Amino acid sequence: MPNPVVNRRAPIARSGFTYDSEVLDWITRVEGFGSSVPQATKDAANTFMVTIKALGLRSKILRMGVYAGATKAACQAPFIRDVGAAADTFTAAITAATWIYSETGAGGGLKSTGSDILNTGVAADNASMGLENYHIGVYKTTKNANISMGAGTTGVGVVYFFFDTAADKAYYTMFSSTNDIPLIADAGQIGHYVASRNGTLTAFKNGSSVGSNATPAGARPSGEILVHNASLNGNPWPSSATQSVMACYHLGTFLTSGEVASLYTPIQAFQTALTRNV
Repeated sequence: MPNPVVNRRAPIARSGFTYDSEVLDWITRVEGFGSSVPQATKDAANTFMVTIKALGLRSKILRMGVYAGATKAACQAPFIRDVGAAADTFTAAITAATWIYSETGAGGGLKSTGSDILNTGVAADNASMGLENYHIGVYKTTKNANISMGAGTTGVGVVYFFFDTAADKAYYTMFSSTNDIPLIADAGQIGHYVASRNGTLTAFKNGSSVGSNATPAGARPSGEILVHNASLNGNPWPSSATQSVMACYHLGTFLTSGEVASLYTPIQAFQTALTRNV
């Protein structure tokens, strides 16, 4: 269930700067994985959290990874974790052979070098999100093919982003094979992508709607939502892992068009602070 203490605790001061309590919790968890968080990143993360709370968006984001911290080990600590596992887990050891990470700079973020994925531990049919009350989002800093995030159960439904680099198109689907937005022209295939559903599935890129489909949703899959690929019947989707560099993922309840536009501003500001914005 969503965290009932969001916004309840007062901000805490650290090193002369007032940090939101959720940000301090994230910093502590990052440090628990043996990484540190640079001062500039702490400040950017705090600004982001304070902003989404002021916009009334925090309660709609139930899990989020910001891929920030001094080392790739930091990526195991989700920034928001109201649903899912205590930590994000990887299918392979976090080594230079399996994952490439750069917190800052052009193309910054986390990249799988092969078929390895990150598991959020969030079941796609989690009770905190409904069939008609759902969103997923990713921020990509490089262009590569295949699935960036999602889950699927054969004969039930799927939810994912798929990128076709050969055709320069993006594909958004949520639950039913007829409730999709197929192959939207997208030559760049970098930036902030959101799929959000409440009666109608709407696809967004960089805060703006790029398509919609009002077909009935169908049913939600039961597998756990993966990043850098999707799950299929409880396992990573065969031959579908992406080698795109990812700088953020998030999921939660339905976001309106105005809320997606509002969310894009602080997400882009955070990426800009880390000099990896696209």
